[in-house]
Amino acid sequence: MNAVRFAAPAALWLLLLLPLIIVLYMLRSRREPMPVSSILLWQRTRRDLAAQLPIRRLERSVLLLLQLLAVAAAALALAQPQMRLAAGRGEATVFVIDLSASMQATDVAPSRFEAARRRALDRMQSVRGPVMVIGAGARPAIAAEWTNRDAALTALSRLQPTDGPAAVHQAIGLALAQRPAGGPATSRVVVFTDGSQERTSPVAGVEYVIVGRESRNVGITRVHAEPVPGGTHVVVQIGNTGAQAEQVPLSISLDGRRVVSARVSVPAHGTAVSTAVVNGDGAIKAEVLVQDFLTADNTAYGIAGRARPRVLVVGETDRALGEALAAAEAARLSVPRITPETLTLADVVILNGTPPVSLPPGNYLLIGTTAPNLPVAVDGIVRNPVTLRWRRGHPVLRYVDLSSVQIAETLNLRPAGGEVLAEGQVPLLWAYTGSGIRAVILGFSLTNTDLALHPAFPILLSNALEWLAGPALVLEAGQPLVVTARGEREARLIDPAGLARALVARDGVFTVPSLDRAGLYTLQGRQRRQFVVSVPAAESEIAPHTPPSSATQTARAAVDRAVSIWPLLIGAAVALLCLEWLLWLRTLPRATPSRRARPSGRALRPTSG
Repeated sequence: MNAVRFAAPAALWLLLLLPLIIVLYMLRSRREPMPVSSILLWQRTRRDLAAQLPIRRLERSVLLLLQLLAVAAAALALAQPQMRLAAGRGEATVFVIDLSASMQATDVAPSRFEAARRRALDRMQSVRGPVMVIGAGARPAIAAEWTNRDAALTALSRLQPTDGPAAVHQAIGLALAQRPAGGPATSRVVVFTDGSQERTSPVAGVEYVIVGRESRNVGITRVHAEPVPGGTHVVVQIGNTGAQAEQVPLSISLDGRRVVSARVSVPAHGTAVSTAVVNGDGAIKAEVLVQDFLTADNTAYGIAGRARPRVLVVGETDRALGEALAAAEAARLSVPRITPETLTLADVVILNGTPPVSLPPGNYLLIGTTAPNLPVAVDGIVRNPVTLRWRRGHPVLRYVDLSSVQIAETLNLRPAGGEVLAEGQVPLLWAYTGSGIRAVILGFSLTNTDLALHPAFPILLSNALEWLAGPALVLEAGQPLVVTARGEREARLIDPAGLARALVARDGVFTVPSLDRAGLYTLQGRQRRQFVVSVPAAESEIAPHTPPSSATQTARAAVDRAVSIWPLLIGAAVALLCLEWLLWLRTLPRATPSRRARPSGRALRPTSG
């Protein structure tokens, strides 16, 4: 749609001159009476002679009309009008659609996503050039390559919101990088979003269409299940983004059987925690029964119980290590030969003093050694280091006291990533997750320390095994799935809706780029493994975010082409005045070559008005 705006709107007051000109035109001209013998020679002044009243009747006059048009054009020109032209015929356009969980909110009927889709469909009807559609989920994806409008409409109608986040800024970057074949770079990007997770400034040259109105929402932001003697300790955290406290019914089920019912008071703009102990193993489902604008976060999942981790020890045989593994109830594997394939059979592989080797994807505890494909280097050794600090809040070091541990020598670790869990003069304990690998490195061997003689050692080993093997059971929607294949080549992934997809192991792991639906998943092969996916806590913050007005205007100015109209209006005003002057000249009496006697007294001349 084209829109006209005025840079100096105060000049529009000059349009009040138009009625003033009309009033002046209607006023009677004051002339001195003059007797003449006949008016036959004064036909052009008949109008003036016939006028007897101070105000004459408004008659049709081309000269008056031209004067009014000239003054109107001049007044409009002084107001400096500008016309913003929308995308023209043939211009390339990219439509970016937010697919985050918050777009399922129903404060805009029937939902934010459907409202955004309808607006996008309406906008797409006026597009004549090539069109691209990008779905902004956790991983932005092109839903329709450069194509015609009809194909883009079909792709847009197939998009559905997910239970995960939306990488809107990444989607915008993807859109701006697109170039239609044989055409110019993308000149228009239109983003349809609620902006609930976008708090950064808008991108210049991008138009934002914001949907959503409400911010009130109650949802489960976290479910944590931890084995304890006699069962599983379940912690459910509930958030409230509304301005009033809420009394929320909470239900906890284990494999479809309700085991806990409670009523939780959640303060305004705050959180509340409910805990319970459940007996048995299986999938935990926590649900709040509340009527609000977003239902996707009313349910969250966890896993009760945990199978004994299967551990493969490679390298030096150590009695203290074996006893600690037995205390952790780990199932030790025995293989005839260590190969990359046999490494994938275990939940956790312990490399005890082995020479550094590249690790395939999997979970590893390295004792007194490293691996070349981990972001950590070794710069010699350090003797008699002292443990100065350790991260007591990290799961690996929970309930672990390293204050009295003596170390004869340790590797001088130089990490380039990951996180240092314990350190003295140099890092002593380091953890890393990435590229399908989860690893914990203990910089010293068990023969160079008295750690095995302290109660901290079996606790540290149990925590490390749990951290390495356990987190894959619970994911957030939008996160990738990377699990060790355990020697299997193929498996089926069954989603919460019961739909199955075939997976093929690559480099010893099964990988799914993104799991977009919350619920219980089953990985079915020779072995059956279950894991759960929940809605990210950030998606419970459904308050829409509108970009600052100044920034929005700047973004639209970069997209729409502004054309100044005032030079055309100035030219029109000058042309109208010239035309009026020429027409007035034609009303003057023509001069004759014969000289006639002129009546004495003042001559009467017709006016141009």
